[in-house]
Amino acid sequence: MARTVLFLMALAVGGTFARADELDDFRARQEILAQKWAREVGAAVDTSRRLERTDPAAAREAVQGALTQLRTATGLNDAARRDLTRRLEARLGEMGRSAPAPRTTVSAPATFDSRPAFTPPNPTSSSSNLTDSSRSFIDKQRSQLTKGSEERQNRAGGFSGTMAGVQSSAIPTDKTVTLSPNHNDIVARRQPQLNTKEQAVMKALGQTLEADFSGFTFGKALEYITQKTGLVIIPDQPSLREANVDYDDPVQFKVSARVTVRGILKKILGDRGLAYVITPDGLSVVTTQKARESTTVRVYPVADLVTPVRPVPQFAYNPFTGTFMPVPQGPVPTANLVNGQMLIDLVKSSVDPSYWAPTGPGSVTFAPAQGALIVRASAEIHFMIGNSVSGR
Repeated sequence: MARTVLFLMALAVGGTFARADELDDFRARQEILAQKWAREVGAAVDTSRRLERTDPAAAREAVQGALTQLRTATGLNDAARRDLTRRLEARLGEMGRSAPAPRTTVSAPATFDSRPAFTPPNPTSSSSNLTDSSRSFIDKQRSQLTKGSEERQNRAGGFSGTMAGVQSSAIPTDKTVTLSPNHNDIVARRQPQLNTKEQAVMKALGQTLEADFSGFTFGKALEYITQKTGLVIIPDQPSLREANVDYDDPVQFKVSARVTVRGILKKILGDRGLAYVITPDGLSVVTTQKARESTTVRVYPVADLVTPVRPVPQFAYNPFTGTFMPVPQGPVPTANLVNGQMLIDLVKSSVDPSYWAPTGPGSVTFAPAQGALIVRASAEIHFMIGNSVSGR
């Protein structure tokens, strides 16, 4: 009987925790949805403010459309829906109050001036006293002003759409993400280009071994690693003499855990001023300086990882020529330069940070015109970079 009671109590407690987890997950989804709608409502309000003077109808339509979508949105809690609805309705009220009042014409008393009121000439009237050149000039100015107003509205609408897209992209989505048609080809070009032997070496370096080399000599340690992994390790004799290293030197390295072969070799060789480089035959043990000098340059296409953004040109009306002239602008950093620098920082911080300049031989630069990273590094570093930027 006691065991039955304990079992029922355990089931009750487990069900309570499960319901608590489901409640937390539901609240999180509610918060994310509320944030998404808050951004969309803010974008609609900003759009209406920018278009209010130039196109009041479009400004009201932006707010009304957002209000209609908000009222039919599913999954949004009532409190958030009420607050956002009040915000949109308040904006509609502001536009109603700011609408220009209709003009009324007040006739002047005849006692003040009995002369007939002055009537401005109508350029389109056949009885107008304007010359053809004057009428052409006026029509040209009117066309330029209309064109400038349309361009400003298009820029404002494009900017609002872009900002709304950026804001919505920051919210997690459950929809399918569509990539460019050549995305797989671009990713394939960034993958490490290794032959069969080099692939076997990189696979062996990633294996793990028991790192207990107590009582081993330098030569025995290299022989042990060769037996366990199949790696061909060829010490460079001039490098051993330059570093004053002998095969009988004792190795005292012990870690109570399994360590990658890459980490073991870096520790055993690094303590003696040595390093390894990947060769067509396997690994070559050389001095640190020689290892630093054995670098190659490779270009990584990353155009799909950066977004080139050019500044929108600004125009000003020139009354002397009757045209709109571009306004000179200073240099503006584009998004592809910013994202390129972010990729450089990511590579240097995630792939052997001590290897890069100014303390190491490696270097990474970004070519914005080609949308590519230019990397000078060893074969192993190139392998790790290829894996990190190829999406694998």
